[in-house]
Amino acid sequence: YFEITEVKKSYPNVLTVGVKERRETFVVVSGDSAYITEETGLLLKETSVSTLTDDRNVIRVNLTGINVLSANAGKNLLTSGDELLYGAFEMAKAVRLGDCIKSVSLTKAPERNLAVFQTYSGVKINVEDAIVRGTDKIKAAFAEYDLLDNDYQKLNDDIAVVLLSDGTIRVTWTDRSENLTR
Repeated sequence: YFEITEVKKSYPNVLTVGVKERRETFVVVSGDSAYITEETGLLLKETSVSTLTDDRNVIRVNLTGINVLSANAGKNLLTSGDELLYGAFEMAKAVRLGDCIKSVSLTKAPERNLAVFQTYSGVKINVEDAIVRGTDKIKAAFAEYDLLDNDYQKLNDDIAVVLLSDGTIRVTWTDRSENLTR
């Protein structure tokens, strides 16, 4: 996929065209449809979930409680949860689209906007109320993740990140056998 960045004509007969490659970054899954976008949410193509293959360079985004309203190639994907979806795109970019991010599950429900980042090592990072300071929360969670040298804990625990009422961000390792509650 390419974007034409400039077209310049030089006389008498030279045409210079500048192009930039658009990279598949996210595959947004809604029902049986999959929407492949670049990092900004610009739709590159629509396909069927059954045709998807595992690609470590593309982050899968699963939607719950969010409907795709409009999907036109060359335009941004439009959903009923754009604030949460595009916030998740920004969170992924903030952690450098993390080589370790396998997927993101977004859940929009009354009083709840949850983003769960699944890493290739198996750790789930639960970002509660992801539309409020989501980028700060995911940076704090990945900083905690990167500090940990204990592979056992990375394999057996998850991270919960919340914004406290005083404005501080709390990052906690949780045992997977515990239920995460608000």
